[in-house]
Amino acid sequence: MPIPAGSSELYVNPGGETVYDPETNVTWLANANLAATWLPLSSQGEFDTLGLPLCTTGPEGTPCAALDGSMDYASAQQFIINMNAYDGGKGYLGQTNWELPSLDANVAKCPTYGCAGTLNPLGNLYYVQLGFPAGTPVVPVPDIAVGPFNNLVPFPYWSCLADTIHEPCQSADSESKDNEPSKNSEWGFSFGTGFLGTERLTANHYVTAYYPVPYPVPTKPPIPPKCPPTDPSCYQ
Repeated sequence: MPIPAGSSELYVNPGGETVYDPETNVTWLANANLAATWLPLSSQGEFDTLGLPLCTTGPEGTPCAALDGSMDYASAQQFIINMNAYDGGKGYLGQTNWELPSLDANVAKCPTYGCAGTLNPLGNLYYVQLGFPAGTPVVPVPDIAVGPFNNLVPFPYWSCLADTIHEPCQSADSESKDNEPSKNSEWGFSFGTGFLGTERLTANHYVTAYYPVPYPVPTKPPIPPKCPPTDPSCYQ
């Protein structure tokens, strides 16, 4: 079936596994998290995310994918290589030119929010083809209780560095230089993968808070008074 000429709308290719964007002239995987769903050996209790092993503790120095499909950049690069080499070199879905979504070299001209078109194919999907305004999640996060917590989302939360966990955040010029994030970055922790790391200050993370409660001061048992030497009813 030919792609309709002159249309700027998304076109779902026959079979529904790929989607063509005529504005950027790229064809997307319809499954936007293939690594989380490509588990052909799961019935045998094994996992195979298109050639990548399943991460057991998060990023491990060798390419792997987490159970939710997330992975570090080196693993993402290997995942694309595996897609192109799939089926004896025929490629996944018969294509051998899969690539990570790239940004045009002139993307610096784009605003942080609202960047779309041929400079940013991912942004074109979000803002133009799917029609989301900035700051709108593509899928609402369900309010599912996790232990005693509610609205806990499986995404990164902001954190920071301090002298102790009961102290307020320190600025980047604090005395300890060992664990400071790089300039314009700060610490964060993901409830999606358990990953602790730094992110640029311009990133959007979630926020929660606590207040410190002093550790209880241990108390010693009271010392019994000494018996008066003249009291016959008192025993040591």
